[in-house]
Amino acid sequence: MKGDRLECLWKFSLKHKFLSVFILGAMASLSFPPVGFFPILFFTFPLFFMFLEQMPKSKSAFWLGWWFGWGHFIAGMYWIVFALGVDIKSFAWLVPFTLFGLPGYLALYPAVVSLITSFLPFSGVKRILIFALLWSLFEWVRGWLFTGFPWNLLGYSWSQSLSMLQSTALFGVLGLGFFTILWSLLPRIFFDKKTFRKDKVFSFLGLSLMILFWVGGNIRLHDAPKDHVENIYLRLVQPNVAQKEKWNHKNILPNFQKLLTLSSKPSDKPITHVIWPEAAISFFLESDEEARLAIASVAPKNGAVLLGAPRRTYAPQPLQLWNSFFIVSHSGAILGNYDKSHLVPFGEFVPLRSIVPSFIKKVTAGMVDFSAGEGLRSIDLEGPLPAFSPLICYEGIFPSEVVSKRDKRPEWLLNVTNDAWYGPTSGPYQHFEIIRVRAIEEGVPVVRVANTGISGVLDAYGRTEAELGLEKMGVIDAELPKSLDYLTLYAEYGDRTFFALLTTFLGLCFFL
Repeated sequence: MKGDRLECLWKFSLKHKFLSVFILGAMASLSFPPVGFFPILFFTFPLFFMFLEQMPKSKSAFWLGWWFGWGHFIAGMYWIVFALGVDIKSFAWLVPFTLFGLPGYLALYPAVVSLITSFLPFSGVKRILIFALLWSLFEWVRGWLFTGFPWNLLGYSWSQSLSMLQSTALFGVLGLGFFTILWSLLPRIFFDKKTFRKDKVFSFLGLSLMILFWVGGNIRLHDAPKDHVENIYLRLVQPNVAQKEKWNHKNILPNFQKLLTLSSKPSDKPITHVIWPEAAISFFLESDEEARLAIASVAPKNGAVLLGAPRRTYAPQPLQLWNSFFIVSHSGAILGNYDKSHLVPFGEFVPLRSIVPSFIKKVTAGMVDFSAGEGLRSIDLEGPLPAFSPLICYEGIFPSEVVSKRDKRPEWLLNVTNDAWYGPTSGPYQHFEIIRVRAIEEGVPVVRVANTGISGVLDAYGRTEAELGLEKMGVIDAELPKSLDYLTLYAEYGDRTFFALLTTFLGLCFFL
């Protein structure tokens, strides 16, 4: 009888623990933009870890991690469901799957980390080190498994501290994420009366390392020059076209005219290149000579208009579609193009199309799935414009996968995107900060042109040189910052620096 009561009490308490860690996970998402309150991690993760230490070596630990992750990803990625509102009649049935199902899948990663941690024969600093190593490793796995979705990695929680983000030039956002989880858990050791003195000393040293990162980042920024490419002046066009209006046939011509009008506005700078966002026009550019000539009319002499537009095949070839990027010269000629290679599952194509029911269609307009391009490219045009790597929409969220390994290394990244799908939610703010980290990691400036915002110019240190806010129409006229005259450690070795970091600390764990 007494044993039955204890079992009921445990189950009752377990339900409350699941609810508690769900709330803690949701609170932890406040560390990401637009809030960016990273100190919340020093409260939420120690409490979560305390609950985890009370779990038996069983599936209870797995579910504790899952509930924490579920709350974390629901609160941090709720904005994805807004994309379905563009055609809610067709996709209303997908709302619960998007709002709760996707976070449920992503929560499996912290669930597995929690399960493994529950079996560790270590305590104190060793246990925390292994947990941080596992969390970081599974963030990396999340970035490539099933095409990958490395959104809101813990390293991005430092978006309000450009000094801390400078460390990503060494070991990327994943490496910073490892230190973030480690730092956030060390207070649990430092203020625990039961831990050994040497563990407290290690905790103090670990937290001191955080101060060292911040000081080092400040020194790097203090000594950073602000140089620009000579004779290059960019115009970034943000038309602010609502997604519901974008593919309406009545609006195609007015939207196109808006782009032309904004592009031809007078400027106090000698504009050399005009840049439009992803899918800026809703028709096929290659077969529309009149449209190309209209675009050419706003292209600067000896310059070009760079824009996103769909591309297709023509008979007798089977129909294929690409989400593409074009370069149109002052004469109306297409100087080059790039096809998006990393597509959004269910957004631009339906995975396993041959076996998926026919009523399931992609969220973007049209019945035909987009095809993937041949891979990343570096475009090097004739003239003074440095070689660049075009990244269409979320292609820029993948660390170490923004630069072609087969072409000339680009001197800047161009991210054209359309975040109009998500309205004034957290998504566009998070996307902008993610792109900022790509600039620091690779040591090259990033130019971002978005349909509804946020557009801007970021230098090779992640500093914002120009910005146009969310849901604003207008242009940015800006110079192009120079890339670093050396390769950052991360640009040279990519995620190998991250794995070297994990290996080093794993060795330290055994040394302890």
